[in-house]
Amino acid sequence: MSTPNGNAPQSVRVPSPFVFVLALLLAVGGVTAALLAVVYVANKLDSADKPKTGGVATLADSEPYTQQGTLKPEGQGSGLVYYPVPYGSPPHLTLSPGSRYLITRQDEFGFTWLDRARAKDFAGLVASVPELSGAISRAEAEKFDPNQPDIAWEAKGLRGGATMEAMRPFQQSGSFQSEAGQQGQVNFPIPYASPPNVELSGNSSRTIISECTTTGFKWKNNAGPNGPSWDSGEVKWRSKGIRATQVPKS
Repeated sequence: MSTPNGNAPQSVRVPSPFVFVLALLLAVGGVTAALLAVVYVANKLDSADKPKTGGVATLADSEPYTQQGTLKPEGQGSGLVYYPVPYGSPPHLTLSPGSRYLITRQDEFGFTWLDRARAKDFAGLVASVPELSGAISRAEAEKFDPNQPDIAWEAKGLRGGATMEAMRPFQQSGSFQSEAGQQGQVNFPIPYASPPNVELSGNSSRTIISECTTTGFKWKNNAGPNGPSWDSGEVKWRSKGIRATQVPKS
């Protein structure tokens, strides 16, 4: 049979069901991939805008990390300070007023300070530090105000890595009753790896720490046995140091 225009009839192919299914899957897969790409980019941009928190710093960090603090000598001629966050190596450290307080020891965990005005009470310590030998004279010490000013310190250096983070200073606190002319001992609930820094507060004007070990400290009230009532009372203590990983041998 011939068509009206004389041309042969054209055959029309109908896609099989398989082709329809394949095309549908490809379309759905393309939309899904596009959505996933949008979500991924959005999350990356969001995380880039937010400050990083909770990460463990490493020695590869190039930005100097600064820490500051202020402490009250509380009648002590020397003391130990631990950094809240340890450094990867000894940082640059400054004390103020520098004309009165000296740095006798420093490492990545903290430092030891010395009051020039009370250097005569630590002759052994001064003699053990070559840099201090002959640097403090009795005449110089007598020129200082007997009232000790607060010590302001600032440390700046590279922050320590994961190992250093695990050695953050461990703090404990408590109180005891100090009587004029008396002395006693306080044991730490949890021992330290090395003698910690111990600070006294409260009614502690006449109470000093005479000895400190990894397991506790000894105190002494320098007031006379018949001293006024205000020389006696409750004294609060706070210790800070590296926590022991095993029980110290007695």
